[in-house]
Amino acid sequence: MSTVEKTYEMQWDCEFCGVKHLLGLSQRFCPTCGGPQNPAKRYFPEESAKVAVEDHPFVGADVTCPACRHAMSRNCQNCSNCGSPMGGSTQVGNLGEQKQSAGGEWQGGGGAAPAPARKSKLPLILGLIVLAIIVFLVVRVTLTKGAVLTVARQSWSREIAVERFDEVEKTAGCSEVPSGARILSRSTPTPTCTTKRVDKGDGTFKETKQCTEPKEQCSFRADQWKQVSVAKETGQLGVTPAWPKLDLRLGTCRGCEREAAKTERYTVGFDAADGKAYDCEFGDENAWKRFAKGATFAGKIRVVGGGLDCDSLKAK
Repeated sequence: MSTVEKTYEMQWDCEFCGVKHLLGLSQRFCPTCGGPQNPAKRYFPEESAKVAVEDHPFVGADVTCPACRHAMSRNCQNCSNCGSPMGGSTQVGNLGEQKQSAGGEWQGGGGAAPAPARKSKLPLILGLIVLAIIVFLVVRVTLTKGAVLTVARQSWSREIAVERFDEVEKTAGCSEVPSGARILSRSTPTPTCTTKRVDKGDGTFKETKQCTEPKEQCSFRADQWKQVSVAKETGQLGVTPAWPKLDLRLGTCRGCEREAAKTERYTVGFDAADGKAYDCEFGDENAWKRFAKGATFAGKIRVVGGGLDCDSLKAK
């Protein structure tokens, strides 16, 4: 990411004669009527009206004279307006920062100097939300009622993903193209830039422009393994769970196939005395087999949400 920083003058309007767009650093007094600049009413200029600061000699931000409230340089020992010592002077407020949106509009940095920030209530609100979620989850897990359940249904399913070694077309960073791939085209995306303005409080503002350095992208074709199908086998209790039978063209040639991820699910359906039905899913065939059809089990039903706690099941 490349970064460019420049310093420009803020602008101000004379409150006495109405002259507009005076420069915040080099024009401390109105050239028309001699009226003093009001630092609290400086503003960011339009893009076309920016004036860069070259080797500007002004050092330090504006501070306010504790006696007459006149804006002075921090380097001053005494106020040039009333002669009072500058000890105990306070910083003149500034406009903070502006950020440029994707549409080119500037956001933030407007209005008068900000009032002292009040403590945000956001952390408290977020804390209460997190606490409410924790309480809900605890209640959902712990608040249950007993029930007698009868095994009414049992089923299983086993799946095997099938991959094929074939030509695929993809787009990625040119440095990430696999060896042996055939590059079809190259392109470099347009850099994305963001600009931020920060009021320095001395009649100038710093503008920082940051731009990404996009990587060259390549469209290419290469032989790779990709999933093309999923073979599935299902059954009920009494049918021994088995994996699907596959007829694959094995090898590493174009068009050859291989087994990929395997998944298996074992489901038991229960009926409660009140007529409600519940399902429990197991990843182990032996655990599933212990639930014979028609057998009864004692279990716990969650009061919140109404789900069955499958870990609570005990044979009666």
